[in-house]
Amino acid sequence: MYNMNIAFRVDASNQIGTGHVMRCLTLADELQKAGGRSLFLCKVLQGDLIHFIEARGYDVVRLQIEESNSPSWDDDACQCVNALIFAGGVDWLVVDCYSLDIGWETLLRTVAKKIFVIDDLADRPHNCDVLLDQNYYVDSVTRYEGLIPAASSQLLGPLFSLLRPQFMEARSGIRKRDGHIRRILVFFGGSDLQNESLRVLQAMRNLTYPEVCVDLIIGMQNPHRYELKTFAASLKWITIHYQVSNMAELIAAADLYVGAAGTTTWERCCLGLPSLVITVAANQIPSTMDLHQLGVLTYLGASGMVTFNQLSMAIENCVVSPEKMKAQSDSGFALVDGLGTSRCAQVIIKKK
Repeated sequence: MYNMNIAFRVDASNQIGTGHVMRCLTLADELQKAGGRSLFLCKVLQGDLIHFIEARGYDVVRLQIEESNSPSWDDDACQCVNALIFAGGVDWLVVDCYSLDIGWETLLRTVAKKIFVIDDLADRPHNCDVLLDQNYYVDSVTRYEGLIPAASSQLLGPLFSLLRPQFMEARSGIRKRDGHIRRILVFFGGSDLQNESLRVLQAMRNLTYPEVCVDLIIGMQNPHRYELKTFAASLKWITIHYQVSNMAELIAAADLYVGAAGTTTWERCCLGLPSLVITVAANQIPSTMDLHQLGVLTYLGASGMVTFNQLSMAIENCVVSPEKMKAQSDSGFALVDGLGTSRCAQVIIKKK
């Protein structure tokens, strides 16, 4: 694979969150092992991760695009084409943006030999060679009918989930879970604009199990950091972690997760962590509901719709139901094997 050039078109912001960038970085790291060189194309937005990407050793082209433009993808495509012409073109262009579709992708064909689309929505057509949707859906086989070229390859489901190597390493030495809840992990993504973290902590004050402790992860874009720190200061059972790099370690140590869906869903499944999930975006709801029906997690509802009493009762029910928790753990562990990143990278390498 030597001399393969890859470009990633992906954004992060306070509104978008960090998940898209993090999973693209995971894939870029895997391709780098095989000699691939990656370039990132990112909009300059409030809460973007451009400096973070650069700190990971990748070059970033900053896209200066007015959000008021309609449709904004015209200017986006023009800037990306110019950037990739300057770079001498790319073998693969990986696109992970909900705002881009077949029109943008068709224009980028002039500078990209092949296009790899990461999508979760199945709500628009694509011009791509490979499409990845790592989510679990009952109707996954038919979701993209008529939306991608007939010759395109589809990588569908959690077996293709983009997980960092630390999760595979943690999985190999994971302890046997017995369903008993001693440690709870709380995480609502990189931003948590609705401050669901605080609602969960407030609800947990009503627990009648003082031996249960909590690890709270606060993302780099969370605007409620000070409020959460102040709330937790007097509560010895809460440990705060800021923008962690040891997510696998924290998931492995926990017995229950309370938080958002998104990329962390597959991280938790890989390590067999039972979960109470509150969706923070509409696109998270269908897959989360299907996983609830499969017995992989417990879906509580959408952000802002779950009451303190519902939270307290749900957590307490988990504490007193070890058999249910163990069954949920086993179901998740069987769904994700941690090899998804390698599978996706191999598709890119072999299709050069």
